[in-house]
Amino acid sequence: MHFHKDLSYVGWEEVKRRQLERVPLVDEWIKLVNMKKGETVLDIGTGPGVFTLQYANFVGEDGKIYALDQSKEALDFFLKEMGEKKNNIMPICRNAETSLDNVGNVDIVMITDVLHHADSPIDL
Repeated sequence: MHFHKDLSYVGWEEVKRRQLERVPLVDEWIKLVNMKKGETVLDIGTGPGVFTLQYANFVGEDGKIYALDQSKEALDFFLKEMGEKKNNIMPICRNAETSLDNVGNVDIVMITDVLHHADSPIDL
């Protein structure tokens, strides 16, 4: 079995399906990091945004989610799937390994299902 860092060969619909399978874990992750209403969260590796939406719903309108992904296609897919824009989600197309400029102060960083795709996970 060969591992592909780049999931573009499976398509964002398939990546979304895989994320949906893990939605039951999101509440555990939120508790584990002690996420609170109104906090600002940096979600590195948003992909199709399944987890991002869960985080955004949890922090509420007073919170903020920076949805960061290096793939413009992933963010475009996410925004299309999201439909109506959520005011507490700020999409950012950038490689987190090289630059986090223009990302404001955050309370929590979520790096879910991402490290194995990074060229240099330590840089995240």
